[in-house]
Amino acid sequence: MVEMELKYRVLNALSQTDGYVSGGEMAARFNVSRTLVWKAVNQLRRDGHAISTVNKLGYRLEIQSDRLFGKKLCNAKAKADVQD
Repeated sequence: MVEMELKYRVLNALSQTDGYVSGGEMAARFNVSRTLVWKAVNQLRRDGHAISTVNKLGYRLEIQSDRLFGKKLCNAKAKADVQD
């Protein structure tokens, strides 16, 4: 899986819940390692997304920015939905 696609799949997963999503859960869902999920989360943070982390719970998107509705995410989301 291309890292860029994983980044948007992680963002999509986080944006679909108000709670926490574990790195292990996303890794299993996307068939990648937890390390790749962690890297994707860190890249999303560098891109300006507010993502919190709580041990034993996982990751949570704190603020859903306008970026969630951008063209890139919509295209990546469509691809991710097909693969899920």
